[in-house]
Amino acid sequence: MLIVGFAVVALWSYVDGVFAKRAREKREVAYQETLRSYSAALKPGMRRQDVECYLTTRNISFSRGGLSVPEDLIKIGNEEVPWWCTGGSIYVRFQFIPHDQRANPVEITLSELDILARVDIYRSVACLN
Repeated sequence: MLIVGFAVVALWSYVDGVFAKRAREKREVAYQETLRSYSAALKPGMRRQDVECYLTTRNISFSRGGLSVPEDLIKIGNEEVPWWCTGGSIYVRFQFIPHDQRANPVEITLSELDILARVDIYRSVACLN
């Protein structure tokens, strides 16, 4: 009876793992498709003002931020993380080159004239080491 119990648990764990992997792969495909759609419409070299106008006119929520590099973030998903980690949010990130190159990187000022440098996927996860 004990062996049957272990076999059932092992089978359940395997099946659960297969479904979890397929779900992760499906979400990753969706993240990449979302990234491609933004990358097609918003090209490096555009001004931040134009990027944010594009997002605003389409009622797309975004947040401004960035400590050393100015950026805008659009949350597109969540991933489960182990208990020793926090976060799990997935974003499309728009990184900008500061208009005022003389700005101290610690004191970045956000400007409508910042230039879009890249669009990528950003995963917000912080784990204990």
